Amino acid sequence: MPEKWDLERVRNLARQMGAPFNRNYIHIGGTNGKGSVCAMLESGFRATGMKTGCYTSPHLIRWNERIQINGQSIGDEDFCALLNEALDFADEMQGVPLSCFEILTIAALAYFVREATDIAIIEVGLGGRLDATNIITPKVAAITTVGFDHEEVLGETLEAIAAEKAGIAKAGVPLALGDMPTIALKKIQSMVNAPVILARDVSQMPQLKYLRGIEQTKNAPVALAIAESYLEQNHSISADQWAIWLEQFRVGMAEARWPGRWEKQIIDSRTWIFDCTHNACGLSFLRANWEREHLPPPVVITATLGIRRAQALLPYLSSIARQLVLVQLDEPRALPIAQLREFVPPSFREKIITVENLNNLSAVISGNASVLVTGSIYLVGRILENFKNFGESFLLEA
Repeated sequence: MPEKWDLERVRNLARQMGAPFNRNYIHIGGTNGKGSVCAMLESGFRATGMKTGCYTSPHLIRWNERIQINGQSIGDEDFCALLNEALDFADEMQGVPLSCFEILTIAALAYFVREATDIAIIEVGLGGRLDATNIITPKVAAITTVGFDHEEVLGETLEAIAAEKAGIAKAGVPLALGDMPTIALKKIQSMVNAPVILARDVSQMPQLKYLRGIEQTKNAPVALAIAESYLEQNHSISADQWAIWLEQFRVGMAEARWPGRWEKQIIDSRTWIFDCTHNACGLSFLRANWEREHLPPPVVITATLGIRRAQALLPYLSSIARQLVLVQLDEPRALPIAQLREFVPPSFREKIITVENLNNLSAVISGNASVLVTGSIYLVGRILENFKNFGESFLLEA
């Protein structure tokens, strides 16, 4: 990973903002599944009576979603004041300007301490070793998965990517590891000087009510392993209290919501599935989830950030689509429609529609087929936002 990120600059801003490095933090890294694990942890810890902070990225619809207290996004007034304060401090610092993510990270850490949260769940933005969140020393850390994504930054092999993600490990801090390729697992284990917890070893998994994708069966053990490890470090409670606390956590964890992750909704009598599969690592789950639905070929609406993601996703999406809707997202890294079309296999003979204005989306969808929206978190968020803005009612399928 390039050395252009200097964590000392981030530490300096944290000191200016009064954001501590050592606190009741939980640090979550990995290629996929980070957000779902954060959501499970937040819901679980909150159910035990703890005041929770949660910092995730990217957002689905609004920037405020990235910083939450007790499951509620930071308000506009507090968010603006916090960012203005962070920007003022950042402007006073010398050297390379801080990135948007670095400033947001320190703003979140400062907000959590000011709000006196009992615990703060922090999601890694990219990689781990040089990520802005890596200034913290947590009570427990985790790496959910290791797969191919952001190779231009993290490296071209699973070992290289695993090494970057292993950078969040701190000496003596328990590290939970989720389901990942053996080569990545061995690389991480060879690098860390910390107790390693294999998440697959946990038992008594709660039944998730709202997170329905098959991948959540891989994510849930990571969340529970973190909770158990956190509890083991609290020597002030008895065995009976331990059992009660863990049961409360499981009940709360079962209630976790994380929109846009294999989320099925009925809108105007049509089945819509919103899924934030955006890289090669998540493709196997996308395939398994769709095959489990037993639905006729859908209208597939997609957009991607980057060529490699399009290269991985579009051949499969084309294989199941009865109609393909390619969207030009207004994002710096969004692939132009002309390039998206290059990754549609020549064998695809169904209709291809191109869309640059999502307000016109309903007009281009033909028939009454189900709709699968996937390929970019930002795409899913924009479409969900449009429906809400136009007053559509959302009914979660039972």
